[in-house]
Amino acid sequence: MITLKNILYDGIIFDIDGTLWDAAKTCAIAWNDVLDKYGYGYKLSEQNARSLSGIRLEDVFSQYFPFILKSKYIDIIECYKKKKNII
Repeated sequence: MITLKNILYDGIIFDIDGTLWDAAKTCAIAWNDVLDKYGYGYKLSEQNARSLSGIRLEDVFSQYFPFILKSKYIDIIECYKKKKNII
């Protein structure tokens, strides 16, 4: 039994492969919001976001966003993580 905020749970479901929920749309929105915030005119499609699944964020930059300077990676990754968790 797990207790979170005074609520008892019998179990937790982890949807690691996207069977129950496809996060591609949420990730595309988060990436696009972050890219807009930093002034990049690039739009990531839902399909492109799906292709990023399972790739380390550092590799995502070199393969999909070569126009972003390495000095910006950490700031953009932190902003993306925050954005993805609130969408």
